[in-house]
Amino acid sequence: MQTNELYTLALWYENNIDQDPVVSHYTKLHSILQKTTSNLTAENLNSANNAKREYYELIVERLNLVAAEKLTDTQKDILIHMGLQSLILSPAKEYLSSLLLLSHDYPYILNTLKSGNDRLTQASSSFRAFRVQMQKILPPKYLETPTIHQNKCLTRLTFHNEASINNIVNLKDWSKSWFTIARGFSMAVNQAPEDFELISADKGSLIVDLMLNIEVVKLITETITSLAELATQLISLKMAIEGIKELKDKMDKSTYEQMLKQVTKSVSEDEEQIINKVIDRLKGQGLLKNENCKNELNSAIKELIKYNQKGGSINCITH
Repeated sequence: MQTNELYTLALWYENNIDQDPVVSHYTKLHSILQKTTSNLTAENLNSANNAKREYYELIVERLNLVAAEKLTDTQKDILIHMGLQSLILSPAKEYLSSLLLLSHDYPYILNTLKSGNDRLTQASSSFRAFRVQMQKILPPKYLETPTIHQNKCLTRLTFHNEASINNIVNLKDWSKSWFTIARGFSMAVNQAPEDFELISADKGSLIVDLMLNIEVVKLITETITSLAELATQLISLKMAIEGIKELKDKMDKSTYEQMLKQVTKSVSEDEEQIINKVIDRLKGQGLLKNENCKNELNSAIKELIKYNQKGGSINCITH
């Protein structure tokens, strides 16, 4: 995670959670339930049920103001790691509703609310301290978010799983792969590979942030969508080759190599048909501005398939 991304998360927390503090709403609910359930008379239980309905609506109303859509996946992962998912993110409303439905288990409800209040209080303190210290320690340029120019999109590549970059050889291979991807997709919209502007890189296995033109992002997004719809066919092609490889020690070398060659050729032909379907779909949607680059786009899609199949991911994190 970049320093500015964490700093932005701290600012987001201040603006979305600490202003009209979310924790105060949970605290009020905890206090009134603790008071009304200390002596479980019929009147107090009725008051507790009324309080649960009232404060549930108030908390939901407050959570509706939380702009979680502005968070990146990495920022959400941090909040989840801090135990805040069920308190301020999308599952919070359903989680609170389920908790308050436990009508007779008030000790559990109170303990859960108290634990949540403690996590929110600690998070506020941590983000506040981080924000203040970063402003003291780092020059402003390290805290600024990248400027997103018109018709641009900040796009994140995450090289993990089998697509991890752990050494210089991995870096060379994936650099070559992504040059092919950049060349094919950029040519398809009459742009240059240099328009895949490198903004930053970070560990995670390796995270690379690119600034891409909106036309390229739309083309890549629609390509991935089309490939997802054909995922079953792509997986079956991969399994066909893997199936032959498992027979390597069960037959003579000559027969194995001949079978592997035949299956690989058949899989390659089938993959070409799938890619041609994707390109035809892109063309039909008017996303291709240069129809004379089919070979380059074909190569780009093949590399994108490889990247996705090995576990790499691509996400538009802001625009």
